[in-house]
Amino acid sequence: ALNAHLLNIEFKTDNNLSVVAYDYLIENKTQDLFSTQTLGVRIGDEFKPNKIKYRYTAEFALQQGQYNNPNDYQAWYSLLQTSLQYKSHLIELSQEIFSEDNQHSFITPLGTNHKFQGWADVFTAYGLNTGLRDQYITYKGRVKKIRWRAVYHHFKDYASSANIGNELDVELAYRATRKWEFKLVYAAYKTKEGLANFRKANHDLTTWFASVAYNI
Repeated sequence: ALNAHLLNIEFKTDNNLSVVAYDYLIENKTQDLFSTQTLGVRIGDEFKPNKIKYRYTAEFALQQGQYNNPNDYQAWYSLLQTSLQYKSHLIELSQEIFSEDNQHSFITPLGTNHKFQGWADVFTAYGLNTGLRDQYITYKGRVKKIRWRAVYHHFKDYASSANIGNELDVELAYRATRKWEFKLVYAAYKTKEGLANFRKANHDLTTWFASVAYNI
């Protein structure tokens, strides 16, 4: 059973500056470790002085155990992201940090980490209690009906700064018509120093899948 109170307020100007403040109160009555309060702010802006469009995003959030959570901790999250885009080609640099306190890291109980922390799903579970630093570069492009995306991750342990591993993610999509789209996705995780208490991060992993989508 889940009881949640979610507050999200956004202020946006005519020149694309966006400021978001949020407060998420989550009471998970069946999984008490996911009962948290998360308070944060996110700022983003974009501008195009010439043929190149520039964007930046900065976010910071504080989290603590709440309600029936037996753990007393205060962890924080930060995101720094900047990109430049020329026509249909975009390059983006990002860094996310999930801190830890008393061996409990910042978690996202309402979201999926698959979209952000590598498609090999090494870090999608919430078993990593030492925190995580994810530095990654993204390249997106499109030519007519074909689009692609490549992401390269460098994962570091927040508590010890150990180089956990690297991951390369590649996506290739073909939109045949306005209704049909075909997609290939490949992900390869290579361990480096790994983590002694996180078995999945200590093994190389390669995965791929194909999908067909029909938009109604």
